[in-house]
Amino acid sequence: MYMPQPGYPGYVPVPAQTNGAGIASMVLGILGLMMFWFWPLGVPISIVGLVLASVGMRRIEGKGFAVAGLVLTIIALVLSGCVAIASLAALHPYY
Repeated sequence: MYMPQPGYPGYVPVPAQTNGAGIASMVLGILGLMMFWFWPLGVPISIVGLVLASVGMRRIEGKGFAVAGLVLTIIALVLSGCVAIASLAALHPYY
């Protein structure tokens, strides 16, 4: 017969917390990279991703997701901006 083992008094396991804003910014960064050719949708997605990445950088847990989201959204915003400038310049009539 086994004797019950004594537990740690007052020990309550803490569930692992995730960085939801960092994960969302990474997903929006990936979407922004896929949508940069369609700049009217790529630019707002990238801006929202930048905001969520800045919120996710303030948290201690899951900061890697926020850094990845920040890098991806910056790249997507630059590419979308270049496509937007090029397409608007192509539509501008020269006099």
